[in-house]
Amino acid sequence: MWEKRVAPLTGVAFAVLWLASSLLTADTFEFMPPASDIAEFLSSDAIRVMTGSYVGLLAAFALLWFSGSMYASIREIDGDTERLSFISGAGGVLAASTLAIGYLATLAAAERAWVHDSVDAGATAALADLTSLVVGNGATLGFAAMIAAASIPALRWSGAPRRIAIISLILALALISPYSWAVVALVLLWAPMAGIWIYRYNKTPEPLSVP
Repeated sequence: MWEKRVAPLTGVAFAVLWLASSLLTADTFEFMPPASDIAEFLSSDAIRVMTGSYVGLLAAFALLWFSGSMYASIREIDGDTERLSFISGAGGVLAASTLAIGYLATLAAAERAWVHDSVDAGATAALADLTSLVVGNGATLGFAAMIAAASIPALRWSGAPRRIAIISLILALALISPYSWAVVALVLLWAPMAGIWIYRYNKTPEPLSVP
C-alpha cells in the first residue's frame, strides 16, 4: 500500500516544518528575553508569527502521523511484544500534543497583537515562556519515549545499525535531563533519519515463503 511506504517520510516533513516554524516565530533565540522585546516583536510582526504558529501546528500533525509509522515499524521488528511499539507511538503523540499547545499559545498572543496593534508585555511574556517550557522541557519527554523505545529493539535487531541505536539511546536519556532544552534540536536530525531508514526498510522486498 502506497500510504504505508511513504508515511515514514512524515518524519522529514516534521523536521522541515518545525525548523521553518521556529525561524518564523522567534525574533531571537535568547533565553527568557525581556517582556518588552517580545511585545515589540509581536506588534511589528504579528502576521509572521501567526504564519509560523500555523506551520508549527502542521509540524505537530506530521509528527503525529510519524508516530504511527514508528509504532507499526517497531511492532514488526520486535514482534514478541507491543509494549515498546506502544511506548514509542505514545511518545510521539505526547510530543505532538505538547508542541500543538505551545504553538496555540503563541498563536493566541500573535492574533491579539494583530487585532489590537499592541499587546500587554507581561501577558505576552507569560505566553512566550509557556511555549518555551512546553517545547524545551515538555515535548522532550515525548521525544525521549519515542526515541528510547525505538532504540531498544534496534539494539537487538541485526538489520539496524547498532552504533546509531546507541547514539539514539544516549539522546533519549539527554532529553529527560534538566538540560533537555539544549539537545531538543537534535530531534530535527533524528526524525528525518529514522523516517528515511524506515522508508527504505519498507521498500525492501519481502522474502519468498518456502512451501
